[in-house]
Amino acid sequence: MYKKYLVTVFAWLLTLQVMAQYDLYVSVFEGGTLRETVELIADDAMQTVGSMKVNGPINGTDMMFIREMCGVKDLDTPTGGKVKVLDLSDANIVASSDVYLSMYGVDFTTQEDHFGSGFLYNCTQLEQVLIPIGIVSIDTLALGMCSSLKEVMIPNGVERIGYGAFYGCSSIRSIDVPDLVSVIEDGAFQNMEALEELSLGNAVTSLDNSAIMGDNRLQGITLGEGFWHFSPVLFYNSPSLANINVTPGNPYYSSWEGVLFSSGRDSLLAYPPAYQASEYELPEGVRHIAPYAFCMSSELQTVIIPSSVEVIDTLAFYGSQSLADVRLNEGLRTLRFGAFANMMAEESPLTTLSLPSTVDEIEGGAFLFQTAHIRVSEQNEHYMTDEAGVLYNKAGSVLCHVPCTLHQAELTAVTDSVAPYAFAGSSMPTIYLGDGVKSVGNGAFFSAGAYHLTLGRGIERLGDRLVEGCSNLKTLYCFATPDDAHVAPAAFCDKEGDVARECVLYVLPGKMSEFMQKRGFSDAEGKSYFSAIREMEDADHLETVRNDVLPNHPAYDWTGKRVSSSHQGGRIVVLPDGKGIKVVGK
Repeated sequence: MYKKYLVTVFAWLLTLQVMAQYDLYVSVFEGGTLRETVELIADDAMQTVGSMKVNGPINGTDMMFIREMCGVKDLDTPTGGKVKVLDLSDANIVASSDVYLSMYGVDFTTQEDHFGSGFLYNCTQLEQVLIPIGIVSIDTLALGMCSSLKEVMIPNGVERIGYGAFYGCSSIRSIDVPDLVSVIEDGAFQNMEALEELSLGNAVTSLDNSAIMGDNRLQGITLGEGFWHFSPVLFYNSPSLANINVTPGNPYYSSWEGVLFSSGRDSLLAYPPAYQASEYELPEGVRHIAPYAFCMSSELQTVIIPSSVEVIDTLAFYGSQSLADVRLNEGLRTLRFGAFANMMAEESPLTTLSLPSTVDEIEGGAFLFQTAHIRVSEQNEHYMTDEAGVLYNKAGSVLCHVPCTLHQAELTAVTDSVAPYAFAGSSMPTIYLGDGVKSVGNGAFFSAGAYHLTLGRGIERLGDRLVEGCSNLKTLYCFATPDDAHVAPAAFCDKEGDVARECVLYVLPGKMSEFMQKRGFSDAEGKSYFSAIREMEDADHLETVRNDVLPNHPAYDWTGKRVSSSHQGGRIVVLPDGKGIKVVGK
């Protein structure tokens, strides 16, 4: 009897202590009675209560009242409520048909053990929330736009964090996801501007790249034991990220000095964008640099890649704007699309990129928008470069890459093919592909600055979206005929605005109607991608003009008309001289 008395006294004293922490401590015994219970305790609660703890069952009617106490009714109607601290840890959510919020045409009602969609959405004055202990799911936008919220406790029993659950909670600095959470939906932690640390529990297996996308100051992230899949772009969405850690026991990934590797450390998966080092040497034994691995790194100036590395994957160093020195060792074999892509900057600290003799595969666009000059070891059996830094295959039959900063060049290799994205970002105002060129790869002139482009008679294949992003393009001079070439359906379509519609297409006499109906030059309804299609004048004479007679001899402009000497030296047609392609600038 004495022991029972002591326990009762202790519980009573503890209750008094808890009550003292809050302006209002209220217990309800039936859902829907919170408002009347509060009004019995304090009829001026709406104006005076800054902190509140609620025990007992809560339904939709109660949640509507709680929102009013927290200062907002409906989506954004102010109520005058003052609650900044809300403790629902001992409450339990019960199912009801009572609507607590209507949002975008949808009426929301409570579900048992769900911290419901929009429960506290846009309660901008809340600073601390304790979620009910028995909750299994934090639903869509449950705490969205609680911009003053600094602290939130996610109970250990939660299994799911819904779409945008903490979207726009711009004052929370850290989140620990409990071990039972197995699902984190898109945008769950999006636009959390103050978020610095995110620790994922052991049941989280994957994280979509949109989960943490948007404004944040995320400096560190910890992946739990069960984490096994992520989007390659996940980490570069957080420009302040300096460390990626992995819980010991994870069979898929490992972390070494804050950099993410595969479990056996044979693949470097993610180098944090804000990793605090100007020089980084990959550990010996790494064979693969994964897609986007060094993407958007802000501090990295020098990277040393050991001989064990064989593959540098898609967009691996894209956007690493401080990168000035890349040391590639013998052993490297493959460069994927965008491996050393630049961010379309006019200049880059990286002035020269030297490829070892072992490289045997360079995908089109590997150096997308890259301003550095490419150099290839003379011992390389597959590729070569000329003095201007232009990259060809060893036989000179494929033009692989033209440096973006090259304003004028003569490409004298015997070229019959232009690789995908070869001229991407080129600053040449005039590009001429002579009769020897048979194939032009996808996106060959992507975002090039050219005003004039010419295709010779030898064209057999034109790839997709050749001139996408070529906003300066005014004329396309085509000696090829559509009957002779396989033209991709979207060869001259630009998904960002159909820039080809600002361009005039010039064709050989008698071929206009064929081009007007040809897919690749027109859409499915037969509407031309170009502003106009016109026939050349005196085309036969135009083809006799040679590079070595310009600019001191008669020349012809891009309509095929002869120009006077006072107009020569500008954008003029330069035709094949038997040695290969000629590309001439202003």
